Amino acid sequence: MSCTIEDLLIEKADFDCIGQVAKHCSWEQLCIYIREQQNLFLLPKIGYCLFSKIMANQSNETVQKLLCGGEYTGCNGIVKYQFGLKRVLVHASYAAYIYRHGFIDTPFGVVQKLNQDSLPTPIAELKGIKNEHYTNAELYFDGVKDFICKIKTEDIFKDCFCENSFANLIEYGRYIDSIHCNSCCGNGTATEQRRQYTFSNIER
Repeated sequence: MSCTIEDLLIEKADFDCIGQVAKHCSWEQLCIYIREQQNLFLLPKIGYCLFSKIMANQSNETVQKLLCGGEYTGCNGIVKYQFGLKRVLVHASYAAYIYRHGFIDTPFGVVQKLNQDSLPTPIAELKGIKNEHYTNAELYFDGVKDFICKIKTEDIFKDCFCENSFANLIEYGRYIDSIHCNSCCGNGTATEQRRQYTFSNIER
């Protein structure tokens, strides 16, 4: 039996003017890192409830702004701009790609690509580039969190918040998804993901 693979939230064109990957990489290779970072980097940050709403409603105007960014008026009346979750995912995916794509699985083991005109970049330098792009991903995500707070009461998202915050409990303690409903102009909003006894919190 084959399993259905989830859709990707971003495509090769989303990397334009972000990294050199847009011009010369193999899509088959890049999509591996996109799917990995979508499921292991982005999903734990926003919780499965919100993630599933996004995946199922990508044509919705608010979801489009959440994904692609845009101008909005914050709860304090100030006009703001956020760059969207796609930008977060692009930088996280590029971080993983740049650090690992130079290694290939062959019948003789995992090897590093070499040719007569180039030398591999030292691992320490690749790690520095990887860390820089993960930092960018976190900074972009910080900009999205206030917008999430702004839209949390909309019909499409409201069951992911507040009184229903524990409605998405998966048995045996694998996940509890919740975004606590403090005032977005007060104590901030927190996204909570729990895996067994591990907790991580995001706060504005």
